[in-house]
Amino acid sequence: MPRLSAELAGQPELEAEMRLLLGNIHNRLSLNAEAVPLVEEALRLRILTHGAGSREAAACHELLGRCRLELGYYEG
Repeated sequence: MPRLSAELAGQPELEAEMRLLLGNIHNRLSLNAEAVPLVEEALRLRILTHGAGSREAAACHELLGRCRLELGYYEG
């Protein structure tokens, strides 16, 4: 979503929050293939701003795991 990145340039936490929200919506609509890249980018941004072991990053890991599980990705 280049537009989202452009409009929220310089606001990585807000961009991460928006991407996580959109990822959650896609997940609830069973659009997990579309959710994964949103959540992966949210995770990358949250690791940059809060660290890999943060609660914020953990929320992204949880949703990413759920999406991948529903897509049948059981490894890696």
